Amino acid sequence: MNWCDLNTSHKDIPAKLLDEWTALVATDVEEECYHQFIAQNSTMCWPHDVFFAISKLELSGALVPDFVLVSEKGSLGLEYTLVEIEKPSTSTITKAGNPSAGLTHAEKQVRDWKSWIHTHSQDVSRLFPSKFSHESAAHIKFLVIAGRRDGTSDKQELEKFKVSADRQYDIRSFDFITDNLRSFRARDHCIPNSDSDQADWAAGYFHQFANPFNMAVSNLEWKAFASSPNLIRSHMIGRNIRALNSLMKQNPLFDEFSKRQSGGSRVSSAPQSVDHVSTK
Repeated sequence: MNWCDLNTSHKDIPAKLLDEWTALVATDVEEECYHQFIAQNSTMCWPHDVFFAISKLELSGALVPDFVLVSEKGSLGLEYTLVEIEKPSTSTITKAGNPSAGLTHAEKQVRDWKSWIHTHSQDVSRLFPSKFSHESAAHIKFLVIAGRRDGTSDKQELEKFKVSADRQYDIRSFDFITDNLRSFRARDHCIPNSDSDQADWAAGYFHQFANPFNMAVSNLEWKAFASSPNLIRSHMIGRNIRALNSLMKQNPLFDEFSKRQSGGSRVSSAPQSVDHVSTK
């Protein structure tokens, strides 16, 4: 299946998705509505350096990030960004330049995550596997998504930047998701920043992993993967590509795309032999 057709002959599919998102963030609905949209269309909603996302990973009790974004740092393994989303209608900085009530609430979530992470090293190693995850939490970052870019003054943007720097987490508006959807470009292969087995390339596993219709991974699915005794903690994307593919499920848009590619019948996303592509 040619994912790159989404950039040309089938570009109406991501364009329609962008229109749906733009309409959604213009309405004031429950936060869960925004969450479900992002979870279902996860690959297109996040930047290209995010390989996949985990939805509502349970740390402990009520400590549940909305998303965990998974990227890779080569031989060091995976890097994780815990995400708290508020609503597009949530203001972040007041006119006086202070954190709003909505941002203060999100900030408390981040503080609680950090506190848990720093006091539960074994759980961190289990839930966030990486080559050195048992030694530090340097591979874990934090992001708050709240509000809209429209109507924010330069002064408020500057104060938001200062708040973000002081508290060591990033703050983005919902327009961050809009920008990602607007600039989305499908890739024919996922190319990890790590070593990989050439046989897996030849078998099409990296093509399969680049499926742009992949949804966010669930809490239970991720925990089962992360606890596997066969998990390789260095070069994690390249060395665990087959197991990672087994985690991925596709949203309904995949059926539409598949039927177009096959002339009417659905095609499996399972790997097929592809021409060799160098990882260099």
